[in-house]
Amino acid sequence: MDSAGRGGVVFRLKETAMFDAPKTPADAYVRHGSLKVAAELDTFVRDQAAADTGVSAAAFWDGVEGLLARFGRRN
Repeated sequence: MDSAGRGGVVFRLKETAMFDAPKTPADAYVRHGSLKVAAELDTFVRDQAAADTGVSAAAFWDGVEGLLARFGRRN
């Protein structure tokens, strides 16, 4: 019953936020230079994003690291 004494079903939606996401174990990360990347993202870059582009995954992560070193402090 609801608070007014009527029968029925009450639904409550739960808001999901990023902080509600399950925690990733520390061993689920891969190091690329000074970067610590989620293993799932590393796999995606290696197997899909960089595949057939002529850019190796290592070169991609080197580039990301360089961009973050150059512009990260400004943003």
